[in-house]
Amino acid sequence: MTANIYYRIGRVHLHHNDSAQALTDFQRGEHVARDRRATLATSLLLANQAWAHATLGRADDALRLLGRAVDAFDQAAPATPPSWLAFYDRTDLSGLTGVIYTELAQRADTTTTRTHST
Repeated sequence: MTANIYYRIGRVHLHHNDSAQALTDFQRGEHVARDRRATLATSLLLANQAWAHATLGRADDALRLLGRAVDAFDQAAPATPPSWLAFYDRTDLSGLTGVIYTELAQRADTTTTRTHST
């Protein structure tokens, strides 16, 4: 539940253009999720950290965290996720990936969307 709260608070900050605070909330949620070995939740929080870094124009950090998010997603057990996380599937991760690359193209490097594929 704590990881869920940090995720949702982080998203509010991200959508209100406070990427630095969003990043802090996503990092706190990730620590909670990792401590509980909640790999799928860890993936979601890593992907959202990548998004926050992308909005700050930090391409290296964004891509590193996105890679970790994909790895965590691939390692997640195929069990039924908790209800708050049921939306997060391969399609949602792909959508987040697109958002991250779009942000990077706008804020860091316009060639980002041409040189990377999902």
